[in-house]
Amino acid sequence: MMNNAAAVHSTLRFTPGEMRIFRPREKLTPSQWAERHRVVTNGPMTGKWRNDVTPYLVEPMDTLNLPWVRQVILMFAPQTGKTQVAFNFLCYVIDQAPGPCMYVMPDEKVTKRIARRRLIPMFRSSPRIAELMSPRSDETTTLAVRFLNGMDFMMAWATSAA
Repeated sequence: MMNNAAAVHSTLRFTPGEMRIFRPREKLTPSQWAERHRVVTNGPMTGKWRNDVTPYLVEPMDTLNLPWVRQVILMFAPQTGKTQVAFNFLCYVIDQAPGPCMYVMPDEKVTKRIARRRLIPMFRSSPRIAELMSPRSDETTTLAVRFLNGMDFMMAWATSAA
């Protein structure tokens, strides 16, 4: 004869969503997460993210996640990876520390173009992020993406000169 705890345990079933929430998170730095889970969808190096291609981006990515750091300033030449640091950290946060998030660009036209051409394709191409995206089409728009883990990602613009 089973005791009460065993009887409850044998009938307990978790939904896929509950299993996703209760799954232990990997303890990774943002750069490790990017190398494991990020897929680059445009640019000269499409495919899985590789830290060895731009090793100088590892420190800024990981520094963004330090609890005492409030600001990271990157003084790099143009087209050397600054946006990729932001994209990798964004994807890391979506998976590892979900919460409300806003990505601000200079104007509405640039905001919508970046969302449509870069961010949403990146989310859909990176399997770890894609599985977190809401299946409801109205929860993935040019200006907002809702994730199943509670992350709300919003795009906005500052209406200022770039």
